[in-house]
Amino acid sequence: MNRILLLWVTSVCCLGLLSDPVYSQENQEHHAWNALFSTYSLTESNSLRLETHYRTKDFYATQQQILIRPSFIRKLSKYASVAVGYTYLDTGLGAGRIKENNLWEQLFVKIPIYKRINFFGWIRAEHRWIGMQNANFVTRIRFRNGIDFPLIKDDLRFLVYNEAFLNFENSFPAQFNQNWSYVGLSKKFGDHFRLQTGYQRTSINKNGSILARNIWFTILFWQL
Repeated sequence: MNRILLLWVTSVCCLGLLSDPVYSQENQEHHAWNALFSTYSLTESNSLRLETHYRTKDFYATQQQILIRPSFIRKLSKYASVAVGYTYLDTGLGAGRIKENNLWEQLFVKIPIYKRINFFGWIRAEHRWIGMQNANFVTRIRFRNGIDFPLIKDDLRFLVYNEAFLNFENSFPAQFNQNWSYVGLSKKFGDHFRLQTGYQRTSINKNGSILARNIWFTILFWQL
């Protein structure tokens, strides 16, 4: 069963990565993202999570985006879980400000593949309403896959992942939206806290050209 899940998720993620085109024109930005993920266990199998993100551009100089994402998580087994949630995004300032509301569903897997090396990945469907009046509706699918392994026992782990985003808007095949590539470290602090920090390269489709963002991304995970 574990091998079937691994093969299925890896195959779907690879299909997503093949959709990332190469454009000759590329613009560069430098950002910093910080987030707090708070999780509260209702039962052994069910939990609530609240994500709060504060994202800046020109590294820490200017607010770029605020994101709030509550969700309900149901554990299916030691290797898989499903989640449903809502996301509110507030991007930009002044006249260029854009708000988004979306509902989403997700399947997440994490499977040991060799000794203490883990494969992890998710498939998330997002149903997005972009704008406040006459909102534009778009469905987007996100495919993430990666590995993590310990550097010092299990307290300090190295992780790397890639995530492809595909838009479905009255068309098939899907349109490439963006791609995330991430490499970083994850460190546990007792039973309730884990800090993850690292470098993320984001490539965004901007009407035929690529906007490349170099991001330092830090998340504090808090188990309540």
